[in-house]
Amino acid sequence: MKKRLYISVILGCFLSIANAQQADSSGKGWEVEAAALWYIIPDDQFILPIVKADKGRLHLESRYNYEDRNTISFFAGYNINGGKKLSYTITPMLGWAVGQSDGIAPGLEATLGLGKFELYSEMEYLFEFNDKANSYYYNWTELNFYPRDWLWFGITGQRTRAYQSELEIQRGVLTGFSWKQLSVTGYLFNPWMEGTFGIVSVAWAF
Repeated sequence: MKKRLYISVILGCFLSIANAQQADSSGKGWEVEAAALWYIIPDDQFILPIVKADKGRLHLESRYNYEDRNTISFFAGYNINGGKKLSYTITPMLGWAVGQSDGIAPGLEATLGLGKFELYSEMEYLFEFNDKANSYYYNWTELNFYPRDWLWFGITGQRTRAYQSELEIQRGVLTGFSWKQLSVTGYLFNPWMEGTFGIVSVAWAF
């Protein structure tokens, strides 16, 4: 029941933002991206949906199964853009998680671009309401090389509670492509090691 409620809330937020985008006649409407990450892990699998929306400096984001299984989170942040040869977007955020894990989560997303290289990192610290010992630092980082505008490959690492192994930081490789508003990325974590798993990410930008 809770799972259906959380998914309904995410879809409701997404549809509201999409409607606002269509109704905005200023020419500077919402930029929306909806993504689904399919975790294919030993003896299990799950979907991690993410919806992001930006309008000018404002950044909104919602996630499910990110901070923990059966947990939904909502974030609001402020976009800081700049740079020429070295472009950057830095977004400090504050979020709230509810579900199997409950708490507040200050976070940061950052993208640095230089030539054909791009570094992306998102990090947060969840302060648990119910048990401070369960507070947790999350991080997802990837460094990509773009031989073409529509093709990229790189290396990645993550620290998460949604899936844990003997390694505190999951390390991996990735490759992806885009076609119009669609982008698909495949990740392989801990290759040639015990606990190898994969992720397939499908994202659609509006």
